[in-house]
Amino acid sequence: MINDEKQLKNIADESVMLAGIWQNTANKTLTSKDRRFLKKMHRFLNHTADKIIINELIDISFRSKSSFRAADNIIRIFKKHGIPKSFTPFEKLLIKLFIHLGKYFAWASVPLFVKTIKNQSKNTILSEKNKDLQLYFSDKKANDFMININHLGEAVLGEQEALRRFDIYEKDLKNPSIEKISIKISTLYSQIKPIAFDHCVDIVSKRLTKLFYTAKSNFYITSKGIYLPKLVTLDMEESTDIEITIAAFTKTLDQKDFLSFTAGIALQAYLPDSYFALKKLTKWAKKRVENQGAGVIVRIVKGANLEMEKVNAALKGWPLPTFDTKICVDANFKKMLDFALKKENIFAIKPSIGSHNLFDIAYGLNIARYYNTEENLTIELLYGMSNHVSSAIFQSVKRILFYTPLIESKQFINAIAYLIRRLDENTGKENFLRYASDLNVDSKNWNLLKKAFTDSAKYRLTDIKTTNKVQDRNSKVCSKTGTFYVPYFINEPDTDFSIAVNRQWAEKIKTKWEKNKNTEPMEIPIIIAGEEIYTKKK
Repeated sequence: MINDEKQLKNIADESVMLAGIWQNTANKTLTSKDRRFLKKMHRFLNHTADKIIINELIDISFRSKSSFRAADNIIRIFKKHGIPKSFTPFEKLLIKLFIHLGKYFAWASVPLFVKTIKNQSKNTILSEKNKDLQLYFSDKKANDFMININHLGEAVLGEQEALRRFDIYEKDLKNPSIEKISIKISTLYSQIKPIAFDHCVDIVSKRLTKLFYTAKSNFYITSKGIYLPKLVTLDMEESTDIEITIAAFTKTLDQKDFLSFTAGIALQAYLPDSYFALKKLTKWAKKRVENQGAGVIVRIVKGANLEMEKVNAALKGWPLPTFDTKICVDANFKKMLDFALKKENIFAIKPSIGSHNLFDIAYGLNIARYYNTEENLTIELLYGMSNHVSSAIFQSVKRILFYTPLIESKQFINAIAYLIRRLDENTGKENFLRYASDLNVDSKNWNLLKKAFTDSAKYRLTDIKTTNKVQDRNSKVCSKTGTFYVPYFINEPDTDFSIAVNRQWAEKIKTKWEKNKNTEPMEIPIIIAGEEIYTKKK
């Protein structure tokens, strides 16, 4: 890895220059459609209260099957919060008409309202039954862009829904227009519990095995007539699932039938654990390649579940598993890219950069050029976010993939919820996408983002912690916490069974008390007036 401060500064400076070239090119090629979308995004991002209104509409108004009930809720929410400031004058007029007349014509006004929202989201989320879907596939294929499909939906709560999702994934892999799909292990198995680690890994691995067989036996034909097997990538979710996901991934690929099969996995840089998980995966992948096997693909992203991680940690009394500052996240992201792009690692793991930050994309490309491994680098962009930028990047990086969310028509609520979450994740005050809708080189916002980038590049040389998940039920310190040991009330934290030492601790307790068929049964007498009475009666 590059540990020379001067060399790292040179690469960072070159990356700033390249990012500037891309941004200028992108701004010159903006279409009128792009401009309208970016203006809307800009208005929305500068009125954060509007997200609250949209969230309430999604959570409350559209779940009822009754149009009259839905109309009541919509009108109540707009009267409570007002009309979103980011809406256009025409949209505001329509809402005012809805507030005054919508209730009386709910049978027509609510479906029209829903249709309008669907149309607003189609720039970032595609419907499975949308007539434009096939055109989208054809257009990207013709321009040598790759597409990764991600099916949106409610959280999987039961096995019936998990098996329905499994059928959808199989159908996708058999579709000749679909090249790659992303899935979450929580949609393959509904009862994932870290304390049942081996059981969960076994179930997920069995279902992955079926999907990998389907992917292996179906092919995607590129615009140049090349036949490629389908690619399945495991997305990463909660920090508690990282070990189960990696274990299921490696266990499935360790089967003899998948030695020459390539699959992908995502790692989130906002978790300190991810850098060390990357090193562990690389070691495993190298052994696989040494045995004449195929390498794997690792998508490196910054993270997508921060708010959920904060809530989960607060409820369970755990330390926040993510880094607590943006500079640490960005530095870890660069450290992971640096490691993955090294020539001695690239033959085993092929990295893709999941980011819209032009500085970070340029950094990854320049690191790859430094190691002479740029032909193995892929850039992953979210469909609908900064489409004008992709053409500019394509001049330097030929392997561009669009991460494309798909939604069933009946589940459009999940589509809007997904979109709001994506905006929350990617448009914080320190995030590049917040400013992408109106960004010019050397502007105040550009210089703000440039400084954050150069600071994190310099900070990349700092040693990072291995993990924030330090709870150990075996330690004496951990066993003497809570109200019983201190003179004030404090909740005892839940046990985090995603940590291996805590699973071992639980296993020891289970082993100590568990009985088997050879265990001599304990005789429990009847006690009357202090006398223990044993009989042979059952």
